[in-house]
Amino acid sequence: MVGNTVIFHCSRCHKMVDKFIVGTYKVCPFCGYAFRIGAQERLQQLGGIFVEWNSKIKLKETFNSTKEYEEKLKSSRKRLTMNDSIITGEITFESNLKVAVGIFDYRFIMGSIGIVIGEKIKLLFEKAGQERLPVILFCASGGARMQESPFSLIQMEKMSYYAKIFKKQGNCLITVMCDPCMGGMLASIASIGNFCISEPKAQIGFAGLKVIEQTVGKKLDLNDQLAENVYRNGFLDDIVKREDITNWIERVSTMLKIGGTSNE
Repeated sequence: MVGNTVIFHCSRCHKMVDKFIVGTYKVCPFCGYAFRIGAQERLQQLGGIFVEWNSKIKLKETFNSTKEYEEKLKSSRKRLTMNDSIITGEITFESNLKVAVGIFDYRFIMGSIGIVIGEKIKLLFEKAGQERLPVILFCASGGARMQESPFSLIQMEKMSYYAKIFKKQGNCLITVMCDPCMGGMLASIASIGNFCISEPKAQIGFAGLKVIEQTVGKKLDLNDQLAENVYRNGFLDDIVKREDITNWIERVSTMLKIGGTSNE
């Protein structure tokens, strides 16, 4: 903040950017990097009418964890008015296209995957499958939530299992890798969509750069894990600008004739 002006620092081109230049979509005008945003802000950008599903699911306080973790959960819930790091539900766009969505919020304990996340994604796939809706997952996460020990790792298999059933029934899963998409997120649900796309310059990888350096003794550049390099190596189907994602989803859905309509 400089005076009354909000200033963003772009972690990709390292320029200082005025809030008003960044604009509604919070994209760097110099390099195109899509700044990290919360789940509610992403919903506003997507447009349409959103109806949330399973909003009351949350981890029981009797979970065998540390007091520090329980306090972190309470603080995140209060600050972000979310029960955990994902919002799930249904969007009806102006075109009458209906899709089911799951949107991770990186601000909630780094968007990490825990027991609640696995259950909400399971229920998302089940309901979307019943209603024959495509599922769009916006994946922004540091990976498994280690405060929940092996239970967090189990969710990787759980999410992948229900995604497999969903797709086997002839339904479509689109994953959007946002900054960052790391660890257990990349190793599970983010990588198994019928379409895997990314926002520009999102960091995508399994291990962080420092972990890689400590493990193999080789220092990598951030560019090695950016979406553009991942795309060049054939791991992504497309890189889509944030302001174009809604149109991209509608265009692909129309082409494949997937998604319900509001007057069905």
